[in-house]
Amino acid sequence: MTLSYSFYFFLKKSEAIIQSLFVRILLFFVSIATLIMILVFTVGCSNSHPPASQSTLVTIPQGIGLNEIADLLHEQKILKSPLYFKVLAKLKKQDRQLKAGRYQLHQELSTSELLNILSSGNLYVQNVSIPEGATLWDIAGILKREIHIDSLHFLQLVLDSRVGKQWNLPGNSLEGYLFPETYQFYWEMDPRKIVEIMITTFQKNIRNLMNLDSLPPPLILKIVTLASIIEKEAVLDEERQRISSVYYNRLKNRMRLQADPTVQYALKKFHIPLSRKDLSIRNPYNTYLYQGLPPGPICNPGRTSLEAAINPEVTDFLYFVAKGDKSGRHYFSLNLRDHINAKNRAKRERLKIL
Repeated sequence: MTLSYSFYFFLKKSEAIIQSLFVRILLFFVSIATLIMILVFTVGCSNSHPPASQSTLVTIPQGIGLNEIADLLHEQKILKSPLYFKVLAKLKKQDRQLKAGRYQLHQELSTSELLNILSSGNLYVQNVSIPEGATLWDIAGILKREIHIDSLHFLQLVLDSRVGKQWNLPGNSLEGYLFPETYQFYWEMDPRKIVEIMITTFQKNIRNLMNLDSLPPPLILKIVTLASIIEKEAVLDEERQRISSVYYNRLKNRMRLQADPTVQYALKKFHIPLSRKDLSIRNPYNTYLYQGLPPGPICNPGRTSLEAAINPEVTDFLYFVAKGDKSGRHYFSLNLRDHINAKNRAKRERLKIL
C-alpha cells in the first residue's frame, strides 16, 4: 500500500509539472504572437498618416495575387507594411476581392481604405479625346496610347460588319459611327464597352439633327459618308455647309466628286500629297475615277460636318480649292475656268509663304 501510494503521489506531481510547463510554453507563444500583432498594427497605423500627401497612379495587372499586390503597393510607396496589408485583407475577407486596373491612390490612405478601394474596383477615370476626322486606325492608336487597350482586338471589332448590324448601322465597318468626343474611359477597358459608348454618343447627337429611326439605312450611310468627306476637306466651321453644297451640286450634275481625301483613305496615305499615279488607282474610294459617293465613310465626322451634310448651303458652286495661305479658307468657283484661275492664285499664295 505504501509503495502504491508513493507511486500515485509521484504521478500526480509529474502531471502538475507537465501542466505548468505546458501553460508556460503556451503563454510564451501567445506573448510572441501578441507582440507581432502589436508591431504589425503599429506599423500599419503609421501608414495611415504619412507626413506628405501625394497622389500616384498605380496599375494592378490582371492575374496577380495578394502577395504581389502588397509588394507592388510597397514599391510605389503607397504601403509601408505589406504584412499588415495581407493580414488585414484576410481578416476582412477581402484578399480574394481585389480587382485589377488603374487606381489613383494617395499616400494618406489608411490600409483599410486602400483595401476598400481595391476591392470595390473604384478605378481611375481618364479623359480620352477623340478628334473630329479620326479614322478607325487613329482611334485604335489613341486608345492604345491613353488606356492601353489591345488595339488589334479593337480594330477586329470595328472592322467587322456584323457589329454594325447589331446596332442597325449600315456599312462594312463602324467607320463614321464612332463619335468624336472627350470620353471618360478606364485603363485596359473592354473594347466592346468602348464601342458601345461611342456608338450611343453618335446616335444621340445625330438624333438631335434628324430622325434617325425614320431614315432608311442606305440614306444614313450616304449622309455619314458625305459628312466624313466634308470633315476632311473643311478647316473652318463656317465653310462646311458651302463645301457640302459643292458636293451636292456635283452629285446632282452627275459629276465625279474628285475629293482627294477619299483617295488618301484608299491608299492609307493620310498625310502625304497625292501623285498623278495615286489618282488613277482602281479603287471604289477613288472619286476621281468612280462617280458618286464612295462605299462608306472615310473618317468619323463631328457634329458640324454631320449638320452640313444634312443642311447644305444653297449655292451653284461646283468647285473649291484651298487658298494656300494659313487662313484655312477656300476659293469657290461656278465653272472650270474660274476654278483653274483660283488654283493658280492658290499656287502663288503658297509660293509667297515659301
